Amino acid sequence: MFCASPFPPSSPVLLSRCWQALLIEGSFQMFRRIFKDHPQSVGETYFEHAHSAFGFGTAMVGAGIKCLVHGLIPPLFTTSGSDAVRKLHTRMVTHRQRDKCNN
Repeated sequence: MFCASPFPPSSPVLLSRCWQALLIEGSFQMFRRIFKDHPQSVGETYFEHAHSAFGFGTAMVGAGIKCLVHGLIPPLFTTSGSDAVRKLHTRMVTHRQRDKCNN
């Protein structure tokens, strides 16, 4: 990267501006990598991916609480954990298959 500046090449101001430019460029790459690359790799926008992930997370937390209750009181929620895993797996596989058909 070339930094044009009226300051001499060894100037701390020039070096600072070059580092700022590199950091800004690196920040954009990091931003893209964090917020765009993965959702795009699964065929979703950031917001579609966030919605799906929050849905999965909420279902997992709910199932986890039921499993904890089941651990304390065995007759309660006897199949809730395995039911949730089965539903989430089906949802994820179905979503992948739907995306493959649309491409």
